[in-house]
Amino acid sequence: MILIIGMGLLLGGKWSVSAVHADNSSAGGTTRTVAAPVDQPLYPMSDPPQIQTMPVIAEYDRFQDKTTLRVEGIRPAITKGFSRLFINAACSYDGQTIAVKPSKVQFTLLAVSDDYQYADSRDDLLLIFLIAYPTPPSTAAASQPALPPLPNSLKIDDPPAGVPASQPTTVRRVRIPVRFVKAGTTKDANSKCLESFVAIVDAEVLLQLVNAPLVEGQLGGAEFKLGAMEKLSLRHFAEQAKLIAPQPTPDTAGSPLIAGVPVHVDPAALHMAQAKVDAAQEKVNAAADNVLNQLQQNKEYTQAAKAAADLEARKDATPAGPQRSQISQQWLEARAKVNLLKSSAMLEDPALLAARNELADAQNALRALELLSGDHAHDGQR
Repeated sequence: MILIIGMGLLLGGKWSVSAVHADNSSAGGTTRTVAAPVDQPLYPMSDPPQIQTMPVIAEYDRFQDKTTLRVEGIRPAITKGFSRLFINAACSYDGQTIAVKPSKVQFTLLAVSDDYQYADSRDDLLLIFLIAYPTPPSTAAASQPALPPLPNSLKIDDPPAGVPASQPTTVRRVRIPVRFVKAGTTKDANSKCLESFVAIVDAEVLLQLVNAPLVEGQLGGAEFKLGAMEKLSLRHFAEQAKLIAPQPTPDTAGSPLIAGVPVHVDPAALHMAQAKVDAAQEKVNAAADNVLNQLQQNKEYTQAAKAAADLEARKDATPAGPQRSQISQQWLEARAKVNLLKSSAMLEDPALLAARNELADAQNALRALELLSGDHAHDGQR
């Protein structure tokens, strides 16, 4: 449960960010994405995609004769909003082996942001998934069974962003009630706000998430996309919970690990995928520079930046004491205003948003090829 990496670290109303770093590192994640560097605002949409699957952990309680199965630290790519999200999945069963497949899975979500994002919407918050499938051709309708019905689901006519308009799709919108658990802040110089939530997800919905080619989600004002590594982490969890058959391996089957993708990837494909990542990164850099250049022409931003610089100079020139503390507080407030103006401009720029989405897709595609080929040389470069 995410309570283990978040709520279990709550002391006096604040989380220890170093403990969150350590837990994600031990789980195979990256520590650089939990909190922004000191003096830097949080830009969730600029985060690199998750490049590793998260391990599935099974813990047996011999006193209750119950086993808890969980996967922690799944970090979807943020496409809109100010919050970085982490998703944990957990289920329990009696004994040490699964006799009855679980019908429900608990999702625990941790939102990390510069300011509280869900204070006004905690009571009626929903976790919404858009799950898109290509519609089978009419000639193959007999060989491809229809999708099973999903609880609390609703078909819609418009495909979500990312599905070609020329490709017929079956899209389901799944709404899941979310319960607010607790909020707090990290204990560091660049304090971040943490909010945690719990949602009970039907097992059928979990299977749709791991099998669908495109999955997008929304939690309040944050929108996200499940990439290859995130869905693969959830698939490993579903396999351990006996909800789905394990994927074949080269030793047990002649078929590839993923349909349509060879196990031994052509080096040219890796080269082309890396070239797409580099090109997408250049687009992101150019779009970000364009936003910053436009901000330099914004009167409100330039005045706020000048005020923050003046206060910083006064702070450095003032000896230690009550006056310096007062100036330091004013400087922190002025700097927060500058960061807010900058982050708002970057979030609202459509060209930068499109470039970041293109970069996330290219990085996910590259990582999937590297995983299949066993080539991890790029890990050290990112």
